[in-house]
Amino acid sequence: MRARIYAVTQILVGLDHVGVVGLDEARRKADLSGLAEREDLVDLMLALLAEDNYIHPKRVDAYRVALWREYLRRRGEDFSDFYSELPVAIRGGSDEERDRLGRMITSALAEHELRPSMTAVTAADEDLELVLEIDGEVVVRGLPTLNGLRKAVRHRLSDW
Repeated sequence: MRARIYAVTQILVGLDHVGVVGLDEARRKADLSGLAEREDLVDLMLALLAEDNYIHPKRVDAYRVALWREYLRRRGEDFSDFYSELPVAIRGGSDEERDRLGRMITSALAEHELRPSMTAVTAADEDLELVLEIDGEVVVRGLPTLNGLRKAVRHRLSDW
């Protein structure tokens, strides 16, 4: 009888980093299963992981997305369509500034396997300062450099 390996892998489930026991083994078994459909592969991995991990019933959908993302990562495939979404609001400034900041935040979040769920709010007064909020908190005011924005995003994400 072969001993089970209880390695813990950190994955992003929704916006939470979660330790999962046995993910590598579940992905390996999914590869060897002969299953081809996404839902079938995720069902198999979820069933295997449920043996050693507590998965809250309200979080099952978020786990399903996370497990599929991890499966694609293992296979070296593009998984950017399965990034977790983060609420982002851009307020004030000109249309051009909001568009530029929107492109910058999309790029900065992609480095963390996140994508913005974007809301852009035009200013009643064109002189209103440009403000970027992530998950309801102000991250930057004005139009930063890309490196400055990356630093602000890392700082905001580390606060979680």
